[in-house]
Amino acid sequence: MSRFTYKRGFVEITEVMDDEDCLVSSGADVFLTLDLLLKKEEATRKPREKGCVCLLMPSYVIDLRLGEDEIFGKIHRSTRRNIIKANKKGEVVYNRITNPSDSDIIIFCEFYNRFAKEVGIKRCAVGKLKAIRDQGELLLTSVSDKSGRILCSHAHLINGKQAYGIYSALLRSMGEEKVNGQLIGMANKYLDWKNIVYAKKWGCDWYNFGGKILDPKDAKGQGVNDYKIAFGSQEAYDFRVYTSRSLLGKAFIFLLHYYYRKKRYIEYGLTKEVLGSVSFDKIKSPGGRMDYQSDRQ
Repeated sequence: MSRFTYKRGFVEITEVMDDEDCLVSSGADVFLTLDLLLKKEEATRKPREKGCVCLLMPSYVIDLRLGEDEIFGKIHRSTRRNIIKANKKGEVVYNRITNPSDSDIIIFCEFYNRFAKEVGIKRCAVGKLKAIRDQGELLLTSVSDKSGRILCSHAHLINGKQAYGIYSALLRSMGEEKVNGQLIGMANKYLDWKNIVYAKKWGCDWYNFGGKILDPKDAKGQGVNDYKIAFGSQEAYDFRVYTSRSLLGKAFIFLLHYYYRKKRYIEYGLTKEVLGSVSFDKIKSPGGRMDYQSDRQ
């Protein structure tokens, strides 16, 4: 079980992960529970309050309860070749930090934020990483070339149940110097494999790659899915439940619900399909007006 608190802007959020007997209580503005489910139907048995916002997000996981040779054998041959090549030729170096300092976290975030800017995604949440670190559950890893230049880097939350991928970033540009895409691709596969081996030795049951891209029109996203599938992963679900604990929290939940309906409508639709109107009871706006009830009649 993991429990940590951080701020997102002015909103204080408490996250609880992988706690089967979690009590929905917190002094923060928003209480978030996140559970790894192997079947989507398990979500119907999770406790929820009226007015909460839920998201059932398909993900890809590797069963670390299998033997290491069996896990490696399930990986696609081309991916295995890349891992073996990286290990034998010594072209890249694996780096692992199990108790990162503030400086280590800042260095990771700077690398990630450059990547995030280039691909158009959100910046790294420094406060969240520090909160996870303070619980002794933050793992920062990277692979660098012979000169020490970082080619790719990952941040994981690692607890007794899973190694959960929070952030991952690749080197995409080096000024005017051309990036060796094949080397970086090989390095990233090697990094995931080394992380899988470490998470298994640490005692985790699952290695969680994170979300599956559901939009079939997202070509880059489908490529990311293919990368995760090539590791022999199986589909699972990350189930998130957001509950407000203050007026500020209600405003956050209201905006979050709007965001999911408009921007994450595929995942929103999947959640409604599984949970029906139970998880999408009428949500009050901060001013008291009733908004956004379930589309299901």
